[in-house]
Amino acid sequence: MADLALITAGILNVMESLEQITLPLAEAINVGQAVRLDTSTGKLTKANATTAAEARAYGILVSKDAAGAVGTALRRGIIDGYNLAALNYDAAIYLSDTDGTLATTAGSETLVVGRMVPATAVTLGTAYDKLLHLDFGVIGSVMNTAPLIVTTELLAASVDKWVFVADRAYEVVAIEEVHSVVGGSGAVARPRKVTAAGTDAPGAAAGATVKELTAADIDLTATVNVVQEPALTATGADLLLADGDKIGVNMGGTLTGLVGLLTIILEPR
Repeated sequence: MADLALITAGILNVMESLEQITLPLAEAINVGQAVRLDTSTGKLTKANATTAAEARAYGILVSKDAAGAVGTALRRGIIDGYNLAALNYDAAIYLSDTDGTLATTAGSETLVVGRMVPATAVTLGTAYDKLLHLDFGVIGSVMNTAPLIVTTELLAASVDKWVFVADRAYEVVAIEEVHSVVGGSGAVARPRKVTAAGTDAPGAAAGATVKELTAADIDLTATVNVVQEPALTATGADLLLADGDKIGVNMGGTLTGLVGLLTIILEPR
């Protein structure tokens, strides 16, 4: 992982602000560091990608008062000031495991926070500068807070298959299944997440890049026309999807006769 740094410490230029917030700071935070909301105090504190809780980043601190008590964090917009010279245009920028830091590769929790964009920040017509387009997500927007519902048919001819590719950060909040005709002996389905870095097939067993979404297989021989709501995995981090992560369904047993539907409900993060 290569952590990003400002060209000049404490100097960050906001080229465009689409969403920001000004709040008290819970700790000493430098301009250019990633922050999240402290869930107990509502203050800004540094974010990192070591755990799902730490990775709930709000944005980048772009300014603070002289006493360092209050600061403004940019959630969506375009900023200039990071040393991005070695990166390609459209390169993804991630939250780092290092507290308050961005990086060129994913941390323990994968969170894409922005992408490299070209712009003539100094004088129109000069060679392109490399700026960072931030997008930590939108709070309060119907478009971004409405659940996303993914459905896929479960049939006698079904095979292991992909059902979803994430275009941003999501969390799996519920999975449901119903069938009007049961499958044959031992018929089951198991939805799994495969991380963006994984090249595993949709039916691959759980491992480093393959994570179970449910605590157990979904029984496709259960009573017909009764909606099943299988328990989700107890590992919260496995329910979080980053841009490029995939959801696949592993089919097992004898599926003869099966007619059913699987629904996966995701919420943007």
